[in-house]
Amino acid sequence: MNTEPKAGYLCRIAFDGTPLECWRTTDRPLVVGRGDLVEAFVEDDSLSRSHFMIDRENTDFILVDLESSNGTQVNGKSVASHRLTQYDIIEAGASRFCFFLNPPELARVPVELFEHLHATQPRSSV
Repeated sequence: MNTEPKAGYLCRIAFDGTPLECWRTTDRPLVVGRGDLVEAFVEDDSLSRSHFMIDRENTDFILVDLESSNGTQVNGKSVASHRLTQYDIIEAGASRFCFFLNPPELARVPVELFEHLHATQPRSSV
């Protein structure tokens, strides 16, 4: 039986875990940012025009920071690139995202997945 994920899903989430919007990525890179030419447009002035991308390498999904001004964090750590796993929390600019290997069927991302990242006030009210 082939258990290889056919797609990855990136959801922008509010700071309480409520999904705001989601994008599907398969064999083509998914570029996230505030520019006109990105696949995943996010209205966030602290994001670079092309902030990060998620690309597929065989069965893995790799996040690559695109030399953004403010950097990208995965699970609270700054990264240049990172192999994504189920429920990884990505922070870029004032936005927070969650990565899924299966279609996100949750009405809300469990807060315990990311509550340890910022014990104080969130950077944004998104």
